[in-house]
Amino acid sequence: MEINLEEYLEHTGFTTPSGKGVGIAIIDTGCNLKNDKIVYTYNGFTGTTDVTDPKGHGTTITDIIHRIAPESNLYIMKGLDDYGSGDMLSVYNCLARCRDIEDIDLICMSFSSYKNLSQTTQNALNGCLKEGKLMFASIGNDNKKTPTYPSSIEGVYKVGALNADLTGKEKESNFFTYTSFVALGENIDSLGETYHGTSFANAIVVAQVANIMSDNQLSRQETTYEYLKKHFREKNRKLETAFGSLYKEETHVEDLQTTNRIDRFEGKESEERSTDQSFL
Repeated sequence: MEINLEEYLEHTGFTTPSGKGVGIAIIDTGCNLKNDKIVYTYNGFTGTTDVTDPKGHGTTITDIIHRIAPESNLYIMKGLDDYGSGDMLSVYNCLARCRDIEDIDLICMSFSSYKNLSQTTQNALNGCLKEGKLMFASIGNDNKKTPTYPSSIEGVYKVGALNADLTGKEKESNFFTYTSFVALGENIDSLGETYHGTSFANAIVVAQVANIMSDNQLSRQETTYEYLKKHFREKNRKLETAFGSLYKEETHVEDLQTTNRIDRFEGKESEERSTDQSFL
């Protein structure tokens, strides 16, 4: 049975949205939404506060996060342009801002590239990690087992997408044995449209983690991967679906181990360019 976002949140127990006290930075194409939880805006291209979003991708990501974690404070960083592209400088500028703002706990990067970051940009990213910020990046939408960036940088959580019946990966999602999290990647409704892909799964995971932090009164330093694994239900990691979805309640699954089992996939690798946000 195929489900939508509301049903997925009910399935995973996130029916009482929270996120209070958690700061979330969203590096994307900007945001057109206006609400009192957007506490900071920054344009990585111009250095101004103008984050107008003709592309709409960042607006959608923000809407999903705000719906699931409505009490979180949002920091909108425009690092991708009106066409969904960016450059090392715009992404660097946004990462440097995230690094220097103490109240940012989580960083959502729903974009990917097959080209690695420049050393300067990676240094800014590593600076965020050094400050204890939790960083999440989508792994791309080409149905490939090929590393993408920034998701493949050590310390960044890698997020893939599940299909609408939660039996395997969304057909275009990339896949790895070391994927950190997955979430629903189909039938995601936002602002009157329906979306699919790892970008939107990434937004869901970021908001779920904000809820877990808030409900359990955890600092970002206390919100380790070992802790978050308590919210998985699968015992063994799979290539296609990692450990599966995060659930709001701890499930006390023990001995989460990576297996040598490689799941079989239907279909062939896509020849099309990724529909995820490429910043190069």
